[in-house]
Amino acid sequence: MSCPSHEPVNGDAASAMYGKMPGVAYDDYARAGLIVVWGCNASASGIHLVSHIKQGQKNGARLVVIDPRRTPLARIAEEISFRCSGRA
Repeated sequence: MSCPSHEPVNGDAASAMYGKMPGVAYDDYARAGLIVVWGCNASASGIHLVSHIKQGQKNGARLVVIDPRRTPLARIAEEISFRCSGRA
């Protein structure tokens, strides 16, 4: 499936992911039970984050990736949703 356009994650998606927090502390990934990567190719734009996500997985966290692209993190996720913007 291909998407007609790839729009950046807007404030609404970030708010849905993180709430009102300005970000997630790296140490929290290692203690997480669930890590959701939504519309972010961390392997390209946040490479410092990938090791923390992988450590969380190693410690038992479930990794869910929601992105229309088949990113490197999508390949190691327990659950993947290849969603395109504006489609159900």
